[in-house]
This record gives sequence, structure tokens and C-alpha cells, in this order.
Amino acid sequence: MVDLDPEQRAMLEEALKKARHLVAELEKQKVEIDAAPPPKDISPEQFAEGRHAMIKAIASARRMLVSLEEAERMADAPDEDTSSQA
Repeated sequence: MVDLDPEQRAMLEEALKKARHLVAELEKQKVEIDAAPPPKDISPEQFAEGRHAMIKAIASARRMLVSLEEAERMADAPDEDTSSQA
């Protein structure tokens, strides 16, 4: 277990909340983009580049969320007693 003081715990919880919101919003926007016809004011190549950037942004946000969730698990994990091991 990693001992977090109340301020650190609050920061971790806020970061998790914001990361979950970011992932959800990016995924929602991607669904909207995928459902809409390509805009006529940009080239198909630009549209494809934008979609690729969105996919990369979602993947990055998910990795960040996984890391934060792992930090939360570490903070909540019970201490391992290593004093009896010799």
C-alpha cells in the first residue's frame, strides 16, 4: 500500500474523474464523427488525418486512465509484510 495523504488522495480521485470524462467525451465525439458525412470544406486526406489523430488521442487518454487506475490500486492495496521473510 502506498500511503497517500488526503491531498494526494483527492488529487488522484480528481485525476481519475477527469480522465474518465475525457475518454468518454473523446469516444462520444468519435461516434459523432463516424456517423456524420465527411465535411465538404476539407479534403478526404485531411479528414482521414483528423480521424487518425482522434484515434491516437483516444488511445493515449485510455493509457493515461489505465495508469491512474493502477496508481489507485497500488494506493489501495494492502501492505505486504516483508519483515518475516529472511
